[in-house]
Amino acid sequence: MKGLIGIFSCGTLVPLIAFSWAVWVNPLFLDRPFFGGLFCLGCGLFSCALFWRLKDHLPRLQNPYRWLLGQLFVYVFLCLRPSPSPLDAQLLVVGIDGAHWDLVERFHMPTLMSLRQNSIYGSLQADEPLFSPLLWTTIASGKRPDEHGIRGFRTQSTDAQSARFWEIADANGMSVGLYKWLVTWPPVPFQSGGFVVPAWLASTPETWPENLSVVKEIELSKRLRRRNVMTPRSTVALAVAGIPLGFRLSTLIDSVQLYLQQRWLNPSEELVAWAQQLLRIQMDRDVFIQQLHTHRPDVAAITLYATDALGHTHWKWLDCKSSCPPYANAVPEAYAQADAVLHELKAHVSPDTAILVLSDHGFRAATAADAAQRFQPKTEQLLTQLQTAFPKLDAAKLGQKMVLSLPLGTRQSDLDNLVGALNDFVVSESGEALYRTELLPHIPNGIGVTLRLDRVTESDLQRLTVNALPLSAYVSLQEPHSGSHDSMGIFALYRQGTPSKEQSIHQLDILPSILALLKVNPAADLEGRSILENPLLPIPSYNHLRVSPQPSEEIDVNTEFLEQLGYIE
Repeated sequence: MKGLIGIFSCGTLVPLIAFSWAVWVNPLFLDRPFFGGLFCLGCGLFSCALFWRLKDHLPRLQNPYRWLLGQLFVYVFLCLRPSPSPLDAQLLVVGIDGAHWDLVERFHMPTLMSLRQNSIYGSLQADEPLFSPLLWTTIASGKRPDEHGIRGFRTQSTDAQSARFWEIADANGMSVGLYKWLVTWPPVPFQSGGFVVPAWLASTPETWPENLSVVKEIELSKRLRRRNVMTPRSTVALAVAGIPLGFRLSTLIDSVQLYLQQRWLNPSEELVAWAQQLLRIQMDRDVFIQQLHTHRPDVAAITLYATDALGHTHWKWLDCKSSCPPYANAVPEAYAQADAVLHELKAHVSPDTAILVLSDHGFRAATAADAAQRFQPKTEQLLTQLQTAFPKLDAAKLGQKMVLSLPLGTRQSDLDNLVGALNDFVVSESGEALYRTELLPHIPNGIGVTLRLDRVTESDLQRLTVNALPLSAYVSLQEPHSGSHDSMGIFALYRQGTPSKEQSIHQLDILPSILALLKVNPAADLEGRSILENPLLPIPSYNHLRVSPQPSEEIDVNTEFLEQLGYIE
């Protein structure tokens, strides 16, 4: 009988207590009241059924409907829990990776379009090479790559040679909330308070404060080939730990739905990749907004990457007209989700908070010339052969162009030797060098590399050789009509009451504009110019605020994601 009474208690009290705890520690948890109501109703009906079964042994409970009504009353009370008050921050930065104004208008982003009515907005010019870690650091530091020192994907926060806007804000007594900005791993605590959650290049689940590591543990646990970063906590434990950090009911339901689909329906990789990208943005939205209310930073920034990631992997289905797969709308949905996140973020900050929306680069469909060249270089074999002589050589690829880079401060003679080594890769039939090299004006330690070939067929890959290896070791065929990075990104600086004004600027202009907005002195060594007036006198430089270099540790890059996006093989 004690066992039956225990079942009755569990069926009535435990679910309700758990539900009450979730809403109490996370006021935004109950974002799908209908499903929450079904849950409570199911618990109540289960309680009634058990009561009729045990009524002879529970004489004090004369009316089982009291339990049902009591649970529904508690549920209604939880639904009425007020949301946190808006954040009175000075600046909110929202990065939408790969966004382009043509795509914003095409995919209908009403929130961003409405923000333009009170914004200085326009195209944001980026310089080659269009690699995200490099570009986001240029935006944050106001310096070109030859000054800020970020050259590729195998990098960490202490590699940055220039101060970035969050370090300047922190030094001026402002608390900062930084969420998934690239090149912020390992996280460095702020003196003035706030939080840091590094982006997808992080090698370990470190965050600041440590309790936010749940986000990174979930992200790292999805990387099938990674070592020494798998979380010791189970999926259920991570979900429970994530509720106080911000995970909402909708996110948990969608996570369970995706898990069941993968377990029972065996969906395609494209469908899973689409669902995982959107689900990750949901988690990021949940946790970021919760931390805004917990830490209430003066300056906050979040970057959304699904628009770029799905542009790389799902662009080919964008103009599908018939027999379209279920993930054909992946790119438009990523833009719609980014706009919905922007809408919610705007609702959680004060009307006086300035909002800066920007992208590191744009995105476009392949041109006719791109489609004609259905081949691209491969990096793996090339690196294997070159790293004997150049052990710290890094490589990244974007379409038909590679960037090979050596550590900052490399001597010119080392670059000359690298060019000479590339010229030794000769195609057997023609006797010509496989690669064409070019100097990169803003990356003095790097070389741009393209293929000299005019055309490549399947038979060429097996018939031709390069240094006794088949051409297929260095070149691969690609599908036509894919998407590619574009040098024109977007920016919109919104402030209530600001008249709409359109102008195109360079990424170097962003940091001076942020300094003017925050009423911080400009720096004389910044090449860019603010789009806002800054009456304060300039100081020589902010470079003394950069994070002190630490002994380099082995960086375990998210190779699977880089492969998925086409940056490496």
